[in-house]
Amino acid sequence: MPDNADALNWFALFTVILIVAYYVLHPLVQAKLKTLHNTRLQQALKLTDQLATIIVPEIAVMSNLGKSERKDEAIRFVTSKLNNHGITLSPSVVSAAVENAYQLYKHLVAGDQHLDL
Repeated sequence: MPDNADALNWFALFTVILIVAYYVLHPLVQAKLKTLHNTRLQQALKLTDQLATIIVPEIAVMSNLGKSERKDEAIRFVTSKLNNHGITLSPSVVSAAVENAYQLYKHLVAGDQHLDL
């Protein structure tokens, strides 16, 4: 009988250790995952801004396209490049990045101020 009691005590101890470890480690793991998600999102947004900054000057000079067509083309380009990297962002986020890149192109880089995107 003592061997069964020892085995039962060890099993109970092991079970308690597992439960305590779960309750201690679970919040830490969740916090780490949230931080990792936020870091990836920040990197995705930075890449979106960079891609928009690259394409806007090229599309802004295309006089054969209307301003809404130029913006749509820039959004398609940025979205396509992001998808190639496995990144999916909402169209409104990409649109905002393109608009921001255009405003930078227009005002800070002394781009053509008569071409509206």
